[in-house]
Amino acid sequence: EDGIRDSSVTGVQTCALPILLLYVLLSSHGSGCFTFDSKGYWQLAESLAYKNQYGRYFDGVWYNEFFRTPLYPAYISLFLEIGAPIGLLLCFQILLSALTCTMIGRLSIELGFNKRIAIVAGILAALDLTSILYSNFVLTETLFTFFVTAGLLFFAMAGNRQRLFNLFWSGVLLGLAMLCRPAGSFLPVLLIPFLLIIRSEEHTSELQSHLNLVCRL
Repeated sequence: EDGIRDSSVTGVQTCALPILLLYVLLSSHGSGCFTFDSKGYWQLAESLAYKNQYGRYFDGVWYNEFFRTPLYPAYISLFLEIGAPIGLLLCFQILLSALTCTMIGRLSIELGFNKRIAIVAGILAALDLTSILYSNFVLTETLFTFFVTAGLLFFAMAGNRQRLFNLFWSGVLLGLAMLCRPAGSFLPVLLIPFLLIIRSEEHTSELQSHLNLVCRL
């Protein structure tokens, strides 16, 4: 079983990484990677990196930020503090997108699909035009998708192996997803009910079926 998982992950990586490397070569790393929302995140990142505050100027007046979650601006600020070019930030996002493709393949295995379906799922994720586009923009989508996929992977592993270690990391990763985008706040509504039965061995098969349903959704 572990061999199947390893081979499926290797197959997806073999496809995903060259494709995403091509994204780096073809993408624009200038002003073309910014949207209206990107500028807001960038301003918040500058306030964190240079002022140790979380806010921005609007019409010449400083406002503390209460609506945008802080993880993505904090991510940008790490690159600002070391003086890295924006291209490096985008290349790191592209790497995360490639890792997300491999995790989708691994998640397919955890949900009971065979190796071929897992590889196809990862390849389709690598070829997804929306993922290609957003990985080359200063936006939260790539980071958010990475944390959600990783969190669901550990959640599925917890259901299959009955290990609290996997649940712990699932909680950490899904918590980071919540800090990346407010939409992540709805994830506990789907996942918490299944934790209520995770300690009962007599409900193991029921738990696994519920986990499969949630992760597939």
